[in-house]
Amino acid sequence: MPKRQIAVIAEDDEWIDDGGANKYKKPQAAPVELKKRDCLMCSRGFLSEGPHNRVCRKCKSTQLWREGEYEAV
Repeated sequence: MPKRQIAVIAEDDEWIDDGGANKYKKPQAAPVELKKRDCLMCSRGFLSEGPHNRVCRKCKSTQLWREGEYEAV
């Protein structure tokens, strides 16, 4: 079976053979914009990474959080 050629276009439209080096590169993540939110357990403000992050780090380290026996405020 012949080897497949992979090429990319450089900024100046010049073809460059990278031999597939970029094939398995991890995509760049979007920068995280921190926002102040109130913790659902203790109601204190903390810097959250997004709406999925609603419990502060201190509360997440408690036994109550790990066992899932907390009630949202």
